[in-house]
Parts: sequence; C-alpha cells; structure tokens
Amino acid sequence: MVKDRGVLLVRVNRVRVQSDAAGVIFYGHQVCPSGEISDFEEEITVRLHQRATAGVKVCVGQRWRVEGQFSHRDFITASGFRRQEKTIDVPRGCANLVRPSGRHIRDHISRHSDLPRIGTVTADLLWDKFGQGLYDVLDEGDYQALVDAISPEKAAMLIDVWQRDNLSQTIQWLAKHDVDPEVGRRLVQIHGAESRKRVEEDCYRLLSYAARWQEVDALATALGVAPDDPRRQAAACEQVIYAQFAKGHTFVPKKTFAQGLKYLLGPDGTSSSTVVQAAVAHAAATGRVLFDSVGNAYGIGPTILERQVAQAFANLRNLKEGTPVRVEENIAAAERRDQFPWHEAQRKAMAVAADNRVAVITGGAGCGKTTVLKVVCEVLDQQGYDVVQLALAGKAVRRMMDATGRKAQTIASFIKGLNEENIQPWGDSKRALVIDEASMVDVISFAAVARSFTDTCKLIITGDPHQLPPVGPGLVLHALTSGVVPHVELDVGNRFGTEIAKVANSVRDGELPDLAGNSSVRLIEPRTSDDFANIATSLFMLEASDTIVLCGTKSEARAINQQIQQRTTWTNTPVTIWNHQYDTRQDLGFRLNDPVICIRNRWDLGLQNGSIGRIVGIDRIDQDDVTGTIAWDDGEERAFDLKLLADLSLAYALTVHKSQGSQWGRVIVVVNEGPLLDRSFVYTAITRAQKEVTLIGQRSAIESTIKQPKAADRRHVAIERWLGQLCQ
Repeated sequence: MVKDRGVLLVRVNRVRVQSDAAGVIFYGHQVCPSGEISDFEEEITVRLHQRATAGVKVCVGQRWRVEGQFSHRDFITASGFRRQEKTIDVPRGCANLVRPSGRHIRDHISRHSDLPRIGTVTADLLWDKFGQGLYDVLDEGDYQALVDAISPEKAAMLIDVWQRDNLSQTIQWLAKHDVDPEVGRRLVQIHGAESRKRVEEDCYRLLSYAARWQEVDALATALGVAPDDPRRQAAACEQVIYAQFAKGHTFVPKKTFAQGLKYLLGPDGTSSSTVVQAAVAHAAATGRVLFDSVGNAYGIGPTILERQVAQAFANLRNLKEGTPVRVEENIAAAERRDQFPWHEAQRKAMAVAADNRVAVITGGAGCGKTTVLKVVCEVLDQQGYDVVQLALAGKAVRRMMDATGRKAQTIASFIKGLNEENIQPWGDSKRALVIDEASMVDVISFAAVARSFTDTCKLIITGDPHQLPPVGPGLVLHALTSGVVPHVELDVGNRFGTEIAKVANSVRDGELPDLAGNSSVRLIEPRTSDDFANIATSLFMLEASDTIVLCGTKSEARAINQQIQQRTTWTNTPVTIWNHQYDTRQDLGFRLNDPVICIRNRWDLGLQNGSIGRIVGIDRIDQDDVTGTIAWDDGEERAFDLKLLADLSLAYALTVHKSQGSQWGRVIVVVNEGPLLDRSFVYTAITRAQKEVTLIGQRSAIESTIKQPKAADRRHVAIERWLGQLCQ
C-alpha cells in the first residue's frame, strides 16, 4: 500500500456514510481546473473525518476541495477483476465546498411537466458546465450559451418555460436553506412564486410535502422560530400522528403520542411533561388534533377518511334491497353444474348477499369464496344490477374473470376512471360493486371507491382477514367483520384434496403441521444464513415459469432478484441511457423480458403500488430518454419512459406484502428470522400458491413466527368505532 499527501478537487458521485459520529465517506471523480473529469476509470474514495465538513451536508453533484493522506490498494473484485482503490483521508478543517450540488435547479428542470425532452442527463450536463451561473444564463435567456451544450430546440424550450414560471429566486432560496429538492418541487407545484412566502410564514408547512422533521426544525431555528412557538408545537403533534399513519395506524394511543412529542420537541433530553402538555393543549384548542375521552390522538385527515368510509357503509346498510331472488334455485343450478354440494355457510352467504345492499363474505384458503362469487354475480344480474368487479392486484382481477366469466378491473383503473373529467355519473342506474381480496385494500383506496356509491348502488366484499394487513393505513375489511354490517364467514374447507389449504389453515390457527410426505408443501432448512438466497435462486431456476420467491424484507428480495436476473435475462437487451458525464451508456438495471413491479401508486396510468408486469419491448434509446412497453397483470400494455422506470423494481422476488392479491403456480418462501415476521406473513405467503410451496427456513424459527400475534392485531384503527356510531 502506497501513501502520500496532496490536494484534490472531487465531484461527488455517491454518498456511502454521513453522520455526526462517523463523518462522511463518499465516492467521486477528480476534476481538473478546467472543470473536466480527469479520469473516468478511476473513482476516488473520500473519507471526511468527524466535523470535517463544518456542518455542510454532502450531496451528489457537489464539488469539494480536499486535502489529506492518500492510500492506494490493489484488490480483486467479486467478478474476478483486478482493481485499484484510491482513498484520501481528510482531517477536520481540510475540506471546502467549491460548488454546491445544484440539486434544486437540476431536479426542477428535469422533472418539469412542460419540459418532456429535458431529463436528468441534460440537467446534470448543464449544471456541470455552468454551475451556479446556470441561474444567470436562464434568467438572461442566454440562448447562445445554452446551444453550446444542448440542442437549439431544447435551449429555446428551456428558456421559454423558465422565464414564464419566474421561479429563479424561489429555487435559489430553497437551495440556500437546503430544502430537499423533492419537497421543494412539490411545494413549487402548489404555490409557485409564493413558495418562499408560504415557508417563511410557517416553515412547518414543509412537513405536508414529506419533508423530514429534523430538516424542517433546523430551518425553523435558522429563521428565528422559538422552541415554544405554537406553530412548532402544533406541527409536532401532527408529525407524530402522520408518522403513525404511515405505519398503518389511524389514531395514536395517548402514551405513544406523548413519547413521540417528547422526542420531537426535546431530542436533547431537555423536554418535560410540561412541554408535552403545552403542545397537546394548543393542538386541542386550535382543532389541529382531535382527542377522545382517554387522550388518544386523532389526525384530521385520517379521521375524515375513516368517517367517509364508515358513512358510505352505513348509508348502504340502511337501504333496503327491493328485488327479492330465490337463491335456492341458483345454488341448485351451481351444484348440478359443478358436481359439488354447497355447505351451509355458503348458502347463508348467498342469502345475505341477495337480501342486503351491503354484504361481507370472508374465509380462508379453500373455503369456497370463488364458487360463491360466481353465483352472487348471477343473482345480481337477476336483481337488475350492472356488475362491476374490482380487485387490488392484476392477478386477482384475472382470477375473478376466470371464475365468473365477466369483466373485472383493478381498483387503480377504477379510481382513475372516477378521476377522469369526462366520467359519466352513475345517476339512477343500478350498479353493484364486487370487491375481492379486500383485506389488502387500505382506507385511502376504500375512500376513493366510496365516492362512487349512490342510493342505487350495491356492494359485495370478499376477503380473508387472516392475511397480512394492507400496505397502506387502516383495516377496513377487519372492521366490517364485527357485525355492524351483514357478514358471513365461510369456515368449512371445500378443497379437501388440497394440501396447501390444509397447511395454510393450520398456520392460521398457530400450528405448523408435519410436512413429511406432503406432495405440495415442503420445508428446506438451510445450514447457514448465507444459504437462503442461493437455495431460493436455485429452486426458481428449476422451473421459472409461473414461479415467485417471497421474502420478509426488501433487501432479501433485492439480492435474490439480482441473482436470478444474472442467470436468466442478463444477456438480453438492456435498458440504458446515455450518460454525458462519463460519455458512455448507463445501465438502468432492467432487461428485456424482466418482470417488474410498480412500487408506488400511479393512478394517472392506472397502476398502483404492487402492480406487476413484464418488459416486452424497448422502442427507443436516445441520449435523454428511453421508451418501451410493459405488459401489466391487468391485461393492459402501457408505454414506459425514464420517469416510470424510477417507480419500478425487479419482480422475480417480492416481499410478501407486495404479493398480496396475486397467485402463482409455484411459491418459494424465504422465512428468515426478523421482527416483522408473524403468523399472517407465513399464512399469506402459503396462500399465494396454487400448486406447490417450498418454505426455506428453520422449523423452530417458523414455529416461533406463527405463534406471534397477527400484524393486524397490532394496528390502531378507529373505523369500527365510527361504524358503531353511524349504524346504531
């Protein structure tokens, strides 16, 4: 190892570590005095010791002048290549920020809806060329300067939009105060040139745009906001509520609320019960937070959502079904057709669905819900309803279509239709909504669907409350099984020959049966923790068609996705974009024929968090964008571009949460020990399989996992309370 000392100008490419205790480690390239990257092949590791940055946050795109001790180390990569790592250790006082990252202006112009041809590559190119002077170039409309870097068409478009919006001073102010660019972008979309004024009035407004508390609180201090300022107290109350809302809760118990306030208002330990009481009193007096008789806290937004849903169900419950039907005839016809007798719970479910304007039918694996669903639709026809079938996941939609022979759609597509300006109101037409796999539908989606309810509407809901709760907040289906609306549980299994259903129902009851000799469900116990991913990948490769690997964590899924992609599609056409900085094509990590999953709601496209598809075409790859086609699990093919790719990840392996509503022929389940695993995790994973399940894990760990309380039992929701009040 060779050591010497020197000074470098480095552009930040990636930040590995950033903390007050450990300092900062980032990767970058050396920059020449002319501004050019000196050697694209050599990436430098910069280690900034504690407080070396003098409190300045290190961000991608910045340029730092650093002085310190060099070290050079030769090593062999995991792929077998010989590489040299160059590191510089920088002590305190030897690092100076030369050029800021330009994150705000780069983010603004690369994501502007009126600048579709200017992506991140062009934005980075402009910042690298002009730096802070880019603001002046755009403010002055210096067309000639821009065309030296980008095409005349882009230059003209950029100048026109920039000067029309008149946001230069606003964006520079947000950058000066280090407001997160994503937060700033959302703020500017709403308030435009008034953004700075709105933040200075109450900087805690930024929390509504997903800003982090620590950053907003630091900005408040810089702007002179006192620690006991009522705006800070109210904001802390709301922050605690919405942090819990993000975890699935719709109200916050008194003790949890007080602990959260103490953490936010006095992270240095100086807070006291007096400070918490003052914040609670102010929030209650101003109506920013609602409190019940025992001190539990309710946010305005979550409460409105739950009450809207509860009111919609109460309204339907109070309406009478005016068209009686003799369901016995429909059941008899189904028994003759399927050559299988119905059990008493199925008959009761049919009667409840026919006789009420809202009905809930629940049950576990193999209980006969699908059989009932088909006949329910026939009865709805006889009652004069237009049937609209809905499910959250595309695969669940296809199962509904196969089971009933009728059209169905995802909830995302339905909500998109409701949001379209040209949507026709239902008016007096009779429509029946049939929602399947409802256990995974959160209160936000239910509230959106409830906007379509009218006095001529009917609602049938089916699902399994023993599965994992929704990814989003709330527990609507679970509350509906309390008896406040007509409900039947199908508790008798129909699939007597299905070993998967038997094992799933045993797990639901907290027991893992002996799997020896089981032809459909087997257990493989790894020798070490390193074996989980390798075993899962090998099993997948035995029969990749209609197979999925399900995991407990994103990191497990990510590792297995990479392994499987390397062994399947890696040599296929890659999805790439031109990187001007390195003068080469940049691999975006996707290949032709890769399965992908949407990781956030894109209602504008009819996609939602959990939609699954496959890349079936790559149409254009140019300098600033990439387009192609993805076939989605709702049967639709949709074009993709660079912005949609940012919302996608590989889908050879998924978390169990992401798999809800879908089913595959073969399911491989990685059951590693962890705090997030419980009975509903294992139960949900097993019930995703139609033919074969392989559990990878130690039997003792799985037995311990399924004895844990269900995730749903740990959620705090209030909808059952509102239903009880409204349905009296």
